Formats: sequence, C-alpha cells, structure tokens
Amino acid sequence: MRKWNRLIVLFILTMMIAFANAQPPEVNETPPSLAAKYNAEAIYLRYSTYTKNNEVYRIGVLGGGLKHEFDSSPDAMTLFKKYQRQRRWSLVCSALQVTAAAVAFSTRDRGRRSTFQISGAAISIVAVPLYIGSYNNLNKAVWFRNGAIMTKS
Repeated sequence: MRKWNRLIVLFILTMMIAFANAQPPEVNETPPSLAAKYNAEAIYLRYSTYTKNNEVYRIGVLGGGLKHEFDSSPDAMTLFKKYQRQRRWSLVCSALQVTAAAVAFSTRDRGRRSTFQISGAAISIVAVPLYIGSYNNLNKAVWFRNGAIMTKS
C-alpha cells in the first residue's frame, strides 16, 4: 500500500512540474473582436443621415448617398431598391397633394374646391402607407446589410 502511495505522489509531482513548465501557444495575430468590427462597419439610420464608424453621412432624397453601402448584400440591395421605388411614388403623391391643395384654395367655384380637397385627401390615403413602407424597407435593408457585414470574414 505504501508503494502505491509513493507512486501516486510521484505521479502528481511529475504532472505539476510538467504543467508548470508548459507554455501557452503563441498567437501571431489577434483577430479584431466582433464588437470592434460591428462598431467600425455597421451603419445606423437617423432621420436624413446615417452613421458609420462615428462619421455622419447624408442619405439623400432617394437614398443615393447610402446606395453604395448595400453592394455587399444582395438581399439588402433588393430591399433598398424597393425602398427607393416606394419613396419615389410617395414623393409623387406628395406633389399631387400640394397641387390639389393649391388648386382648391385658388378656385372660387365651391364644387371644384371640394372636388380637389377630396382628391387631395384621397391621395394622402395612398401616400402615407407608401411613405411608412418605404422607411420600413430601408430599416430592413440596413439590418440585412449589417448582418451580412458581420458574417463576412
């Protein structure tokens, strides 16, 4: 029994010495952390601007300043083009609303005035969902783009 105790103690001491002399593996290059990559590459929307790497850029009327950011993700580019299409129609509807309101206020004929007021209100029923949908698609496009950036090595 004493012989086994000595062997166990000798084995434990040998293991302790071996682990004490072991060196950690050398790492040549530390890859950037995921959080640092996200902070450098991700974009954030804010009204008519977007932020990337703590720099603020303008989006533009139809997102022209933002378009190049979606080149890395085909899904994001599809949603961005849908945003542009809906935004374009939303702007057309807004122009028609302004025109209808101008005509309604400039005419003296009551029948014509009410016709243009009703048509302006009807156009807004179309314009508001287009406007909201366009920005929902822009937010989705940014979300897909940021996801694609993170999965890219």
